[in-house]
Amino acid sequence: MEEPAGERGAEPRRVREDLLTDPDRRTQYRPVEVLSRSDRFRVIFEEELDYVCRSLRRLGVRPSEVEDVAQEVFVRVFGKLDTYDGVHSLRSWIFGFAHKVAANHTRLARFRHEDLGADETAGVEHGTPEARAIAAEARKLVLHCLEQVPQPRRSVLIMHDLDGATASEIAASLELPLNTVYSRLRTARGEFRDAHRRLTARHSPSEAGGV
Repeated sequence: MEEPAGERGAEPRRVREDLLTDPDRRTQYRPVEVLSRSDRFRVIFEEELDYVCRSLRRLGVRPSEVEDVAQEVFVRVFGKLDTYDGVHSLRSWIFGFAHKVAANHTRLARFRHEDLGADETAGVEHGTPEARAIAAEARKLVLHCLEQVPQPRRSVLIMHDLDGATASEIAASLELPLNTVYSRLRTARGEFRDAHRRLTARHSPSEAGGV
């Protein structure tokens, strides 16, 4: 259906979880058009592909394999789309699939080696070349620190501290008791801090013979 003239040229729409789950609320915003299942999936895929790829990198999937693994995540999302009830955020729900797919993938790929920080300039598009290089190094450091946090604690840390998910959302997405979420988050933060301390000390001026 053709969009009303006033909507043309507007910013790209974000996924509205109420449009994806509740037909009554959906019609409040779109009285004529109701998204089909395939259209709902298309909107989710377009809006959340970058998020899924970013999450997979944080979960330890190598850069050259992220695209294929992301496709597997979305295959599972499509298969379970009708089960999403909107109680928790859409991203928290999607992360549950990314968590499981990444865990299976990294177990199978453990014998292979690839530089974790490869291609970290991808997605760093703004600012001067120096600023982009600094941002890429910061991302690389975060990924290396995350790699030192064992699964499944890493997923809890990513969801809470990087994605901003609530503890209840994490518990629902990862199928964990709430107390376990808090316990894993506390331990994961300590492991991340320890890894950050070790990695930054390794490259400090004193370690390199500087002043």
